Amino acid sequence: DVMIQDNGKETPFKIYMNHVLDHSGYRFFQASFHPDEKGTVLSVNHDYWGTNITYIGYTLLFLGMFVTLFWKGTRFQKLNEQLKSMSKKAKILLVLGMLLIGNVAQAQKIDMHGTDGQQNHDHSHDDGHDHNHAEPSANTVLPQSDHNHADQTRKMLNAVQVNGKDFASNVRIDQKHATLFGRLLVQNIDGRIEPINTLALEILRRVHGKEKFYNLDANQFLLSVSIDPLKWVNVPLINIGTKGGKNIAAKLKADENGNTAMVNLIAMGANGSAEFILADDYKTAFAKKPADQGTYDKFVLELNDKLYAMQQLLDGQYLRVLPLAGNDNNQWVAMPFNPVNNQALSNPVAMYFASIIAAQQSNDWSGVDSKLNHISKLQLKHGKEIVPSEAKIDWEIRYNSWNIFLKLMIVYSLLGTIILVLAFWKLFKQSKLLDITITVVLILIATTAALQCMGLGVRWYISGHEPWSNGYEAVLFISWIGVLSGLLMYRNSNAFIPAAGCLVAVILMGFAHGGSQMNPQITPLVPVLKSYWLMIHVAIITASYGFFGLSALLGTVSLVLYTINKKSIANKVRSSVIELTTVNEMSLTIGLFLLTIGTFLGGIWANESWGRYWSWDPKETWAFISVIIYAFIMHIRLIPYLRSQYLFNLLSLIGFASVIMTYFGVNYYLTGLHSYAQGDPVPIPDWVYLTISIVALLAVVSYGRYKKNLALEAKTSKVKTNIRKK
Repeated sequence: DVMIQDNGKETPFKIYMNHVLDHSGYRFFQASFHPDEKGTVLSVNHDYWGTNITYIGYTLLFLGMFVTLFWKGTRFQKLNEQLKSMSKKAKILLVLGMLLIGNVAQAQKIDMHGTDGQQNHDHSHDDGHDHNHAEPSANTVLPQSDHNHADQTRKMLNAVQVNGKDFASNVRIDQKHATLFGRLLVQNIDGRIEPINTLALEILRRVHGKEKFYNLDANQFLLSVSIDPLKWVNVPLINIGTKGGKNIAAKLKADENGNTAMVNLIAMGANGSAEFILADDYKTAFAKKPADQGTYDKFVLELNDKLYAMQQLLDGQYLRVLPLAGNDNNQWVAMPFNPVNNQALSNPVAMYFASIIAAQQSNDWSGVDSKLNHISKLQLKHGKEIVPSEAKIDWEIRYNSWNIFLKLMIVYSLLGTIILVLAFWKLFKQSKLLDITITVVLILIATTAALQCMGLGVRWYISGHEPWSNGYEAVLFISWIGVLSGLLMYRNSNAFIPAAGCLVAVILMGFAHGGSQMNPQITPLVPVLKSYWLMIHVAIITASYGFFGLSALLGTVSLVLYTINKKSIANKVRSSVIELTTVNEMSLTIGLFLLTIGTFLGGIWANESWGRYWSWDPKETWAFISVIIYAFIMHIRLIPYLRSQYLFNLLSLIGFASVIMTYFGVNYYLTGLHSYAQGDPVPIPDWVYLTISIVALLAVVSYGRYKKNLALEAKTSKVKTNIRKK
């Protein structure tokens, strides 16, 4: 809060992220704030003419790039005409750049851009970042009125693991009421108001690794745990997987499904409290740098996090369902239920849970709904400023039930495999039936892409912000752009192009859903990200990655075609490679334009938010490096000794490494304003070395075949020339 004093007049004003004070040509920004949040750092800027001239220059740059795509005589239009001349059946090229810019309005999870780096970042346990793993205490899983830690621990340790399937079948939670319970709102740890159904699924995925516990859905599971937490300490709910090995699984008494109970993970501590049974191993693993942590270390850290989540669950800390009346921060609180404490019945949550226990005994659930409805009315009364509409709640629950992106990934993999096989088949045999089959598969791919677009749109509606504001969303968006670009650039019945687009989607969506690398949770935007400049900047720069991914795979397909080239199919392979290379260059052109425009728009966003365009942050620097690398690749055709289709396709594949570095490498290996790294980089995954080896092998083999084919073509051309002379 500041007070403007000018000509004897005082005007109050609030300065915060993306809320700038403009006064008499001066602009005041919130640059950062103190770690204790008791003070703020402001910056001031006075550059009216410089800013406007700079923006005019940017506009001319953007306009020039846009016009280049359509102006007759430009390189892009020549490539377009070249494709048209290859087949009379070729269709007019769709306006890709206009479509993307018009329809899409951080390719990474964006943190404080242009600040002094004093903001703290709060990441979830499942987002693939390096966390401070808190050593859990099981002291609070029992009734809050009981403060004897030793007695609590003894009660837990006396429990014996039960059969999970039998236990779940005996849980009596009415399905119809559980569905209503799933619609009740809750405030998650990030402050987002969401249906309990969303929270229940997140907890169950995190602890158990699935969306159901045998016959119990997520709503029934969470409701059962909430009303009777003590019964769940001996239920094999926590999934330990296989990373720890058979010996550790036996030690932790895991069942045949790799699940163990909380009681098997705790032991009596020196002070009588419950401790993690692998506490010594946990401390050893925690003390290591991420790069030095082995498979077992990661297993122990992950298991500790699951145990900690289980403790919070049994303690009722997740169920923040009651809004604090008159709270300026719209804070909601949890009211853990204690069935042995009669005083707890004074709160509405306890009254609701008590009615469920009564309903379980009488098998009459008619009176339970009214208690749940009473809590809903309290939420609307005291939290109406942030309570979502009924329509949003309905759509979020539908979205949760679809699991749409994982299913679409499977569809993409099937359709991509089919059309790739058909593309290779067409090299050896031409038939009308084959063309019809390819057309049908293309229609199915387009339908799948439309469904993915719908899924992203629903996520946008639910979250209230663009579906590319964190890593998971950005990867999904890039995958959609990859498929879309493959469809839009499909030319001359060359099925390799849409096949490459499908492969882009499968690779990226597989990464998003593989393990804990990406967190699918919908999270609220921090104030710094609530900017329309950010929306445009991230959408455009993320879209460019889709085109670069398509080009990388088109280059890969071309190299593979070089390796399988035979005399019997030489003409077809040569024609396919020419088409693929032409489309590759067009895709790179659009990607380069989008990346350049997106990078400059990032400068505009930074200037509008903090008063400076550029800070040489690693993310900014690597975006600039990517622009230079792809600009070089685009211009090697002008360098005599580098002018070749083989080299262009190879570089379009290798160049994608700069995008990977910009997107992932900076986040985890460099310390900066966009980075999650804090000095200790995570180990380089094994797949990186494997990928480099495969690319190197493909480059060597394809080069040998490429040179051999060039020599054969030269010899054939010479023979034909001699025949004509005779």
